[in-house]
Amino acid sequence: MLVSIIVCTRNRARYLSLCLDAVATSMRAVPESANCEIVLVDNGSTDDTQNVVTTWANAHKDIDLRIVREDNKGLSNARNAGLSASKGDLIIMTDDDCCMAQNYIVKAFEYDAKDVAPIIRGGRIELGDQNDLPLTIKTSDQVEHWSKGNRSAKSSPLCGAISGANIVIRRSTANIIGKFDPRLGAGARIAGSDDTDYLCRAYIKGIRIEYVPDLIVSHFHGRRTKDQGRKLLRGYNIGAGAIYIKHIFNDFDLFRPFMWNIKNAMNEIRQSKNLYLPEYDLSYKNVLVLNLYGMCLYLFYSIGRSVVYTRIHGIK
Repeated sequence: MLVSIIVCTRNRARYLSLCLDAVATSMRAVPESANCEIVLVDNGSTDDTQNVVTTWANAHKDIDLRIVREDNKGLSNARNAGLSASKGDLIIMTDDDCCMAQNYIVKAFEYDAKDVAPIIRGGRIELGDQNDLPLTIKTSDQVEHWSKGNRSAKSSPLCGAISGANIVIRRSTANIIGKFDPRLGAGARIAGSDDTDYLCRAYIKGIRIEYVPDLIVSHFHGRRTKDQGRKLLRGYNIGAGAIYIKHIFNDFDLFRPFMWNIKNAMNEIRQSKNLYLPEYDLSYKNVLVLNLYGMCLYLFYSIGRSVVYTRIHGIK
């Protein structure tokens, strides 16, 4: 089986060698019968990324590295370019500021060999640098599953179930889900929730979602100040609002987290207390506003622009 490791990057030259070193180490741990490739998608970098990649490739002749240039800004566009360019039957996605564990690919093969139905799987994300804020991580030691028949979105939200920095999926399953939504994700108009949207679409199509704690990557996200953390969390909640409105008619259970946020905001008002994240000065009342803003953005970029285009061009 051929496995493709897709790494999307934009202006992260100083982290890139560490990421590629970790992928290469994990590739070399795979038995010789398996073939692996790295598909590096440069999403319009303007820093020293090209030189870093060239130097790295020359020093690692045994690694199959292919470089794809995607100038349409946005992580979703980059991931779609990586999916199109990759050849693997099994696809692994990680981020350019992450380092996968040495046994990551071996573990991915082991899980895949036992699968009997379509599944999208992700794993543990640890802080790569303990000086960074404890954000964008998931360190649960328990295996978790989501599907309509078992732990449905009616009671357990999909947001944060697994992350785009740590995804393993069969190409046949990715083909069922389709492309990432270019309106969502880092660098897009709505800077968040592209991975959650992907999970929602998998869930709607009856594809099982699984978190396993032994597929491990370390995340060197570099955010250390309160303002940086707050900005990130604001983006996540704006993206979440876009997801809620996008899927409200596809499966109402995917809209329920917004209703839970309303309930929590009402509890905050009654208790005169921040019940969300006081350390970042974010309350559930703030979350509601951000969710609503995300809904408006999504409606504009999916419906409003079509209306404007129709009027400008006189299409009836």
